Order: sequence, then structure tokens, then C-alpha cells
Amino acid sequence: NDTLEKEGSGGENKKELERLLVIVERVKAGVGDGARVGGDDLKELERLLLPIFERKRGTDSMEVAALLSGLGQAYLKLGDYAKARDLLERALAIIERTYGP
Repeated sequence: NDTLEKEGSGGENKKELERLLVIVERVKAGVGDGARVGGDDLKELERLLLPIFERKRGTDSMEVAALLSGLGQAYLKLGDYAKARDLLERALAIIERTYGP
């Protein structure tokens, strides 16, 4: 799932990056407005960003925890409580491993 970082597929990477930037802008504009941000946007952010963060920063990094937490909060706003709980529990586990319970 490292679509943005694969070598030799420049045109495809550019399309993925442009799509990612559009989603990020929509998420930023839709903070507090669930109608603007859809679950598909969040799934796409998770699919594109999470593997990169985990590989570059480490699976137990605070950056990964912050990304998981932000995605979890966004899923809460959309009413997808099961997905939100999964992401927030993953973030909490990282924080507890880093700083203790």
C-alpha cells in the first residue's frame, strides 16, 4: 500500500498524491461537518497514509498514534463507532506502550 512511494510510476504517483491532497482539503474543510467528509475519504486517507507513517516513523510512533486518533475522531463524527473504536484503541495502545498506562 505504498502507492505514493513506488518507483517508476510517476504519473500514477502524481494522481494518487493529487487525490490525497483533495481528500485532506475536504477533511480540513469538513471538520465538524460530517456531510462534507465521507467514510470513503477517510478509508482512502487510512489506506494511503497509515502504511507510510508506520514504515517511516515506526508502528509505535506518536505520529502513527496521532494519525490513528485523528481518523478515529473523524469516524466518530460520521457515526461509524466500531471503526472509531478500533482506531482509537490502536492509538491508545501505542500511547500506553510509550508512556505507560
